[in-house]
Amino acid sequence: MAGTAVSRFCRGRNEDGVLPYLVELTSDHLFTFEMLNSMCLLDNYDHLLFALECQISSSGSVVVPPFDVLLVLMTLATVSEHYKEPASRANDPYNVSRSKLSHRSLKVLRFYTELLKQYDAESGGQYELELLRCQFFIIVDSLIGNTRWGRTGRVKRRRTENGVSYTSFVSESSDSESAGESSVDNPYRSYMSCLERKKRVLGNELLSTKLKAPGEFINMILWTLSNSLQENTALYISSHDIWLPLIEILVDLIVLRHDFYVNFELSKSADDRVVSQELSESPLASFLHIIDSSHSGAFFCRCLLLACDYSYDDSYGDIEVHPVFHNENVLSKTYVPRTTYCKSYKLKRSMSLRRGIIGSYFKLLSEVPAGRRLIKPRCTADQLLEDISNSLAKFKNIDEFRAFFITGDLSSALYFMPLLAEGTLGRLLEDFRESGPRELDGRLPLALIENLDDVDKFLRECTSLFRDGFFVPQQKEIHENQLTNIMKGDICLLVMFQYAIYLNSASEMKSNPRCNELTTAVYRNDKRRKKALMQSSLDLSLPLLRPPILKILKM
Repeated sequence: MAGTAVSRFCRGRNEDGVLPYLVELTSDHLFTFEMLNSMCLLDNYDHLLFALECQISSSGSVVVPPFDVLLVLMTLATVSEHYKEPASRANDPYNVSRSKLSHRSLKVLRFYTELLKQYDAESGGQYELELLRCQFFIIVDSLIGNTRWGRTGRVKRRRTENGVSYTSFVSESSDSESAGESSVDNPYRSYMSCLERKKRVLGNELLSTKLKAPGEFINMILWTLSNSLQENTALYISSHDIWLPLIEILVDLIVLRHDFYVNFELSKSADDRVVSQELSESPLASFLHIIDSSHSGAFFCRCLLLACDYSYDDSYGDIEVHPVFHNENVLSKTYVPRTTYCKSYKLKRSMSLRRGIIGSYFKLLSEVPAGRRLIKPRCTADQLLEDISNSLAKFKNIDEFRAFFITGDLSSALYFMPLLAEGTLGRLLEDFRESGPRELDGRLPLALIENLDDVDKFLRECTSLFRDGFFVPQQKEIHENQLTNIMKGDICLLVMFQYAIYLNSASEMKSNPRCNELTTAVYRNDKRRKKALMQSSLDLSLPLLRPPILKILKM
């Protein structure tokens, strides 16, 4: 972990109190900053967005907006027409066929975020991209550093159907209290930030001011997750159109800021204690501490799996959430919904965000020296893995379970999803065997993940599982409460098959002599399950496991 400068444009770790990522302005870029700044002060958001959108489809140089303009864009993204249609229409009266201001803001923010994700920070050398990175990092440090995460009012000792208690309370900070001061520190002497005069965007407080209030940052996340599976139109649109994409962008930026911190700001100390201490102050650790301030992996799971159908420890009671902005839980009288979202789509979007945040936690913990733990958050990798696996094993809705594990981008989840699949499978097997005869001898722990990149050993381990009876009840019949666990176990195993093929190849697996032994063992296991189901009185079907395995293997 180096403490050297990233490039000639920013200094990295230094003793002068200068922001490690700060990139100084040229006269040309200062002019661009001031031009975009003036558009913000005039509330001319259409022209502002048009100036930034022109570069999206071109291959020319990047137009870099200043940090205050980016913060205005983030706030503008919260001005959804579903509850702010009159204000949006009044600001942009001639918008007939174009996208709404909030959608355009998100598109520009995504464009910039993707540029930074593709940028190789260690090679450096591109002034515009490092200047852009600097502007976003100023915002990230402000949001994480200014956040007060007190848990007051977040938990109520009552039980509702999905463990969520909705209130109409919305925190508001008076403009008089913040008059004359900016919600984000300006590191440039030559540039005057518009945040000193601009406190609201079309009636909404600046996001930095809003999230600085006690408990508001965690409420934003919980509000999003609790509404991401909602049937109520206003609540779902609030999550889908505003907060899901905005939090995804924020998480990406926080991870980028964390990577910069790890690579260029950590000291060169060989002392694991010092490294752990410094990692505890990283941007990602600060962000996760907002969610996991109780230092309990179980409570982190409770937050991240909010509104999912599973059995959780109700000693925490209901989690209370409220709208981030006033009236965003109510449809505007002039708003007409034009899109209906199916359940599978809602699950896909919701679980993608949950996986992203959970993955960032595993990323942080993977960087902690062996035998050490962070000061904050205190959870260890093993504890987090156990808590999440136990929670997933308790899912009652098979569609929610499948949506969590099935992802189209295997590479982004490679470092934690196979671990969760094996951990959940182990928990399910324990529960399944506990429901059978006591004399049954289990084969736990599993040895699938440690052999994931070794085709021969992986196939041998899987074959052994099926020969022993993979979720085949010893009492010769299947009970209704076992069906869901059987399907969940199959999903976990299929996920590990996908990653085994991703790390090796389908052709390598098919050409291995053990592959035929595996498919034969799976076929016999399916027959034993069908026989057990026929002997039960259930009028239900159980999907076979052999067809999807053959499909994954392309046989």
